[in-house]
Amino acid sequence: MNALPRIVLFCSCLFALGVTSCKESGFTPWETVPENIQKYFTQRWRVVPDSTQIQDSDLISGGWLLDFHSDGSYSSSSSNSSSSQGRWRYNAADSSVTLQPTDGSQGTTFRIDTISSTRIVLKNPLRNFAYSFQAVSGPLFSLSGRIVFDKNIAIPKNPNLAVFWKASGPNDSYFVWGQGTIDEVTKTYTINFNNYPPDSLVSKFYGCSGKVGVGNVYLFSDAKAARQASDFNGLIPQNTVGTLRGKSLIFLFGNFDNTSCLLNVPWVNFFPNGYSIGRAQYQSPKSGGYVPDDGSPTDLVITDDPLNYITPIWWR
Repeated sequence: MNALPRIVLFCSCLFALGVTSCKESGFTPWETVPENIQKYFTQRWRVVPDSTQIQDSDLISGGWLLDFHSDGSYSSSSSNSSSSQGRWRYNAADSSVTLQPTDGSQGTTFRIDTISSTRIVLKNPLRNFAYSFQAVSGPLFSLSGRIVFDKNIAIPKNPNLAVFWKASGPNDSYFVWGQGTIDEVTKTYTINFNNYPPDSLVSKFYGCSGKVGVGNVYLFSDAKAARQASDFNGLIPQNTVGTLRGKSLIFLFGNFDNTSCLLNVPWVNFFPNGYSIGRAQYQSPKSGGYVPDDGSPTDLVITDDPLNYITPIWWR
């Protein structure tokens, strides 16, 4: 489904006059929006399950994100649907907010039921749905762990930590989504994902026609490999000096009603939509799959022979 429910835009003043269609007439000037709305509304919000509300299961499972901006624009993204952008308008008469996509599709009006610095509840009166949002202050997903050393090898002076995702196409190719940092004092690493992958990258995912992404983490002695990800071609660059031990990043997008996908990639059944960590599970020397992370340390191994640790990207 689309990122926003496709319903007819609610224009109460025109409906009262018997008009059955309406046209956007502009958006509320920022200076006229009440202070409490300005203070709490213009930040990032993520939808969360709420047993007290009737909710749209697709938006809940997709981790729907809404970013409101003080210039009157908004962006919407999810691991279930394509992203969208548009304009938002506040109506003080009924304490509602209207989201109008810029692609010309119909907008959606929500009544603001609850608003605070940490929680917003938006109700859709036409569909009888309500959405509970929590404020997002940190990354959507974070991967971190220890740095361990194979032999007496030091961390390079200018390390570059990047996630390479396998792309679809006739030949093996990859793209970079996700960069990390190294803490040489504590011997740890961190990779933060503040957003879902953009639609242009999700469409390149190799698995299940753009629905399943598998990313391997590599540490390079410089930034050259990350800049030339499209030329990676399945070979390990000479300047690779580290990789995760037996784990990969998994990203699932959309719904999986397509049974052929689940038959071809059965391990997908074990993962939720969005980001997660997959542990390699060997079936034979040349085949295998992934299972959800078991909580064991996610080590970044510094080594002169990364092939001993690199996780193959398997699809069966």
